[in-house]
Amino acid sequence: MFDSVAIKFGEPVWYDHPYLHPLLQIEVERDFYGFSATRNRLQELLTDGTTDPIIIYGERRSGKTSLLKLLDEQLANDPARRYISILIPWEGIQSRYELAKTILQQAHHRISKYAPNACASTTDHEIAAATNAGFVAALREMARCVPGKMFALCIDEFDSIIERSPSDGKKRILSLADSLVTARGLPVKLLMTITHTPTLSEAETSPMLAHAHQLRLHPFTSEELEEMVHGIMGSEAQKLVPRDKQNLYQLSGGWPYFAKLLLLYMSELDPGPQWLDHALDQAVSHWGTEQTLNNIYERHLNDDEKAFMLLLAQYEGRIDAETFAALDEPLRDAACALMTRDFVTHHPDGSYGFRIGFLNEWFNNWGRYEQEVERCLSPTLERLHERKLPPTSSHARNGN
Repeated sequence: MFDSVAIKFGEPVWYDHPYLHPLLQIEVERDFYGFSATRNRLQELLTDGTTDPIIIYGERRSGKTSLLKLLDEQLANDPARRYISILIPWEGIQSRYELAKTILQQAHHRISKYAPNACASTTDHEIAAATNAGFVAALREMARCVPGKMFALCIDEFDSIIERSPSDGKKRILSLADSLVTARGLPVKLLMTITHTPTLSEAETSPMLAHAHQLRLHPFTSEELEEMVHGIMGSEAQKLVPRDKQNLYQLSGGWPYFAKLLLLYMSELDPGPQWLDHALDQAVSHWGTEQTLNNIYERHLNDDEKAFMLLLAQYEGRIDAETFAALDEPLRDAACALMTRDFVTHHPDGSYGFRIGFLNEWFNNWGRYEQEVERCLSPTLERLHERKLPPTSSHARNGN
């Protein structure tokens, strides 16, 4: 067994080096791993001398918040002091006004902490936040207090902020972000995390979205995942046999969230030949993962994507090339979209499967599985039966 505290499952992590714990005053091992390519690209964009915004796209539980917190930590401790970082969490912000006021308050707080002798702002933040012009003017005034510096405005889950706001306020939130990008000479570099582009007509003409560098978080490489596993497990990692390492990567698809979920249950079990298998049996019922995957299914997949995921589960996680070719075009298009989002992978033999092997286990244990198969897949399964391409797995349900 190993210490589960080091796993930090479901928690943001943002230290890529050992650090002094602020409360315990002891040195703690690093907790952030992976995303090397994305981090290198971010550093390039932060030194390009422009104010072009940066959008980091990633699925739920992909590590967006951790990456943004890591960036905030690094900028705050950058010896060159090029940026004053302002981190805005999405929780609690449900309107354009709340977002604008929070940004101004946090910017003032960071300036006061960074340069306590800097000029004091005479602007009333609550009044300034009421209009885009007042908001931009207040930021200009604060920027004059720290000449030569640029604000790195890091907004987490920007699309969630929009979705949680009243319908008549959604476009005003996007307009606030646009005002930062279009303000000439304003030393603000906007960075934000997003799960998907806001579904607003205004998004099609948004200067912020048009000028942004778009980065997508992809799963860890096998080397990155192994580094994380060894960092978490310490010497206990030596008890992992090659099959365990291979299966852990296959089940997690390289995503740290699913790997940590499995490690959480492995930490409670004695190592043995079926160490990972026993952990998987328990992990499929984890209440937090149930909520996460229900949320992804309901809010982040369209009907065709839902149907293709359910179809993969019917075929034990893998559809051969002949069966895939027999599918209607919308389902084939959904498979391509899910590949881009790293839920699905295309194998060299032409078959398609879950990139995250855990999803096959989860769907086949999901309480709503049969109901959703009936709702989303009945016509497709009937056609596949007629073409003698039915699911053959003992787990396949709703067979006709």
